[in-house]
Amino acid sequence: MNKVRGPIVPMLTPFDDDNSIDENTLRRFTDWLISREVSALFPIGGSGERVALTKEEKRLIMKIVIEQADKRIPVWPGVGGSDLEETIELAQYAISLGADGVVVVIPKEIEPSQEDMFNYYKKIDENIDIPIYIYEPGGYEPYSITPELFKRLAELPHIAGIKDSSSNMNKITRMVMETQGSKVQVIQGNEVLYLVSLPLGIVGVIGGGCNIYPSLLRRLLKAYEAQDLESARNFQWGIIRSWDILAKSWPLTGKILLSIVGIPFRHICRVKSKRLENNDIEMLKILIKEIG
Repeated sequence: MNKVRGPIVPMLTPFDDDNSIDENTLRRFTDWLISREVSALFPIGGSGERVALTKEEKRLIMKIVIEQADKRIPVWPGVGGSDLEETIELAQYAISLGADGVVVVIPKEIEPSQEDMFNYYKKIDENIDIPIYIYEPGGYEPYSITPELFKRLAELPHIAGIKDSSSNMNKITRMVMETQGSKVQVIQGNEVLYLVSLPLGIVGVIGGGCNIYPSLLRRLLKAYEAQDLESARNFQWGIIRSWDILAKSWPLTGKILLSIVGIPFRHICRVKSKRLENNDIEMLKILIKEIG
């Protein structure tokens, strides 16, 4: 399996005034991201408020995004359900739509032992035939995938990689060590650590800011590969400063900023978001000018 390079977008989910999925904005957002040359689309992740979506809404979102992308770019829907049966059902539905891969998070309803987690992914692997990317959100202990477990999982036929948002560079480095030369890919799940991940051979990144400034991440990768470390460092610092602003009330800040640039996101989130003050909105306007 070829490594996916650069920004992979954990897509924000737009809601209509009645709190339903805003299909028109989701289609427009899909086109907008593709026009910015992102590497892949990952709807129904943490930034997409997956914990607040029904199974039917997850099916609708993946249908809209896969249909709108129309094979112009890989789409990996998040298919993690509340249990194994629901996860397999959503994964098989994604396959029927033409998904290029699926992203699977461990549900907290199972026992957090390494053996139980291995068996969970093994059963999914046995029931679908497209690439599976493991999803570990930040702060996910005791459900964290250890380097030793990831090495075992890498031997399953359809496991293609892991998005690790732990920010634990010791753990992430050991994952790369344990699977060097294998088919799997370790993807950095915290964009503020992208530059320090590149020397390890980690070339893919999934982070909330990929919704907003994928060009910064692509330029960082290009500068690093050209051995222009000063430029790469400056791009990373710009990403850190930008995320500091967005993190004040993510994903609301992302929706506000996208609405400023013309993608008609309503300022509606289902997950709890901190109320923004007027000076926060002004900071977002300044941010969009700085990153273009």
